[in-house]
Amino acid sequence: MELFYKVLTDVFDTGAQLYQLRQRLVAGTKDNSFPELPPCSLVTREEKSDPEVFFARSDKAADITFTGRTRLPLIDIHDGFFTSPMTTPFAENNTVRVKHFRTWRNGIGGPTVVMIHGWKMDDYSYFDWWCWRFAAWGLNSILLDMPYHIKRTPKGFFSGQLLLTKDTSWNLATLKQSFEDIQVVVNWLREQGAGPIGTFGVSYGGFMSGLYVCRADNADFAIMGMPPMDTIDVLSTTELGDEWRKMEAEGKTSMLSDPDIPPIYNLSATRPRIPNERVFIAMGKLDKLVNPDSVRKTAADWGGLPWLKEYPTGHINTFALNFAFIEDVRRFLNKEIL
Repeated sequence: MELFYKVLTDVFDTGAQLYQLRQRLVAGTKDNSFPELPPCSLVTREEKSDPEVFFARSDKAADITFTGRTRLPLIDIHDGFFTSPMTTPFAENNTVRVKHFRTWRNGIGGPTVVMIHGWKMDDYSYFDWWCWRFAAWGLNSILLDMPYHIKRTPKGFFSGQLLLTKDTSWNLATLKQSFEDIQVVVNWLREQGAGPIGTFGVSYGGFMSGLYVCRADNADFAIMGMPPMDTIDVLSTTELGDEWRKMEAEGKTSMLSDPDIPPIYNLSATRPRIPNERVFIAMGKLDKLVNPDSVRKTAADWGGLPWLKEYPTGHINTFALNFAFIEDVRRFLNKEIL
């Protein structure tokens, strides 16, 4: 059985590589190069040196304009958009698209999950499925595009290409924008009478889901799939890490050596602001990207997580076609949230 799971993990990992290759080909990008970008000064020195200032908490709510509604049995799907609290050099990135799944029973209020997709994802299929699943369990959900993804992708780039780059200032700005976009959506949900409100994400989305409940104070629970706990260590194993090492060899400071980066980017450097029993983490024992030991260590440092679930899977198949994961999420919600 162990061999079966290893082979299955390799199949899914290869599929993920082909998925990213297709993205680059569609965008006309021959390789995974990191483009030269406009100078970024959206994050101040004070924000960079103090996570409490960087992740400033605000009561400001998104001003969402809804443009259409799809009415289906037992659920309505509302499409809308709002202007991001942060203005960036690319106009496409400054408008955030949302899909709000409202069950007929809950209406605009009720328990709600904020859906946070992964790095380089370019469609909603997987998360649409989860929105339907949450609806069947009695929860609303709202899906929003992360910076430089899907409909926020500037022309000439592929989805997610500009989320993480060689440039530290640029990367800090995209992280801060991600946090602020989620925060204004959660504040908007609160204004509509929604609650409890939680976050759900896988991979980069799992990281953002966890980061949000560690740094914000207006969420009630988090569901994290394969979250990088030591994000910089994880990124150092990618092509981006190779670029950073080239910078270091040239005597430049990159995210690998900047002392201000780990306190901002690493979940292991912080802890949830919500009770531990309201944190769900799914991890794969065969994950080649997120070190399972780093997840276990961080969970232990947080005081132990009763809903830390381990599966005989890799990074992708922890959330793709993992029926045990689906059932565990249902049990978590029924026991701790609903």
